[in-house]
Amino acid sequence: MNEEHRIDPGAAAGVRPLSNVPGRRGGRGAFTLIELLVSIGIIGMLISLLLPAVQQARETGRRNTCANNIRNLGLAMLAQADTAGRFPPSGYYHANSTSNTYPSPNWVETLLPRIERTDISERWNRAADGADASNQRLANLHINVLCCPDDPSLTGGGDLSYQVNGGIGFTARVGGIDNCPLAPASNGEIDLNGNGVTCPPLNSTADGHPDDRSLLTMLGMFFMESGGPTGTTRHHTPDSVYDGLSNTFMLAENVRTGVDPITQYTNWANTDPHRTSFYFSSAVCQSLKCSKGNVNYALANNINASLAQPEGTPWPSSFHAADGVNMVFADGHLRFISRAIDGAVYAALFSPQGQKLTGTALWQRLVDDAAVP
Repeated sequence: MNEEHRIDPGAAAGVRPLSNVPGRRGGRGAFTLIELLVSIGIIGMLISLLLPAVQQARETGRRNTCANNIRNLGLAMLAQADTAGRFPPSGYYHANSTSNTYPSPNWVETLLPRIERTDISERWNRAADGADASNQRLANLHINVLCCPDDPSLTGGGDLSYQVNGGIGFTARVGGIDNCPLAPASNGEIDLNGNGVTCPPLNSTADGHPDDRSLLTMLGMFFMESGGPTGTTRHHTPDSVYDGLSNTFMLAENVRTGVDPITQYTNWANTDPHRTSFYFSSAVCQSLKCSKGNVNYALANNINASLAQPEGTPWPSSFHAADGVNMVFADGHLRFISRAIDGAVYAALFSPQGQKLTGTALWQRLVDDAAVP
């Protein structure tokens, strides 16, 4: 058959080619408004489903980094204790020849060689105080392992997100007398044996036995120390943790330590006991007098109580979604401690020598691992 006589079946049936249909171009159809709106809606739904997963992944990553950092600090602390035969002071006030005191290194500075910052440690001027310009330049350097990514107060220089276990309080010079036990919330003298005597002169027997200074040692792991003939020396060794290294807090998170923009010299080298250490609440002793019938360990738990407080509030805290904090124990193991922990269990985990408190108003029960959430 000749080409001019070939018949198009579609044309014979009255069907027009797509290229000739009005509103069509090149055989492809454009999106209608309804199709566009449906597509946008589907994309929006997919994004809304993916965003929480992305945010959760980021939160998990930050929390893991936070946990890894404090775990590494714990390992560094144990290596230091093994070498030195003792745990370092939380902060050290050096007494010079005139018996005046001035800040010197704290526990962080002691660990610098153990966290791969020997370069900073070797340049630290230990003959000068903490306010020395050369020391401050070093202390304002950022060190990743000292920081938790979930800490919103990080500034990028001199930050610190972790503290050491200070027990129920710290010591300072009061009224010309060294080594006076004080409560961190008020800085008031605390009567740990409840006999009405606080801060007697050194070597005095007026406070009875056990005296407040001895009880303070039983209740915490790290302490302020100083040099000189009337200074303070108080520390634990791995062997003096009678309640077990695996049952005693060593390090915890606190987003209220580290740099405070309105306070001078607040960085990882600061020796203020509110910034070096975390404590359980001294509210366990009514009116700071720990006499029989006056002690209530249910009030000890202060996890996340500092979130709405200013910088320098020494309670364990974090902004983790699980509402608790990462803590490293004195054997090096890491555990996330929930804010729901019982106050008496919480206080007992601070004490390296809780068994020696038997017979005093501050006696503590044995810790059941199942009671630690």
